Amino acid sequence: MSELLLEARGIHFSYARGLPILENWSAEFPAGTMTALTGPSGKGKSTLLYLLGLMLQPTAGSIRPRRSGSAWATHRPSASRSRSTLARKGYRPRT
Repeated sequence: MSELLLEARGIHFSYARGLPILENWSAEFPAGTMTALTGPSGKGKSTLLYLLGLMLQPTAGSIRPRRSGSAWATHRPSASRSRSTLARKGYRPRT
């Protein structure tokens, strides 16, 4: 079994109440593998990458990157930092 580099468990995320982007999404990303993310426009691919890149905070669940060695990090970015990072990149959520 390959060492995991990133683990996502039970991820929920929405920009607006009642409009979920992700619900109870989980995945593991082993070392030395490549993962493709495909789908129609506007279905959450970029949002998922922002979550996995720790630029957005999920509303529920956890995303854990493995630090060098064997320790798991628990990273919880602030919501205000998440919004300002996306705003600087010109991203505006669809309403």
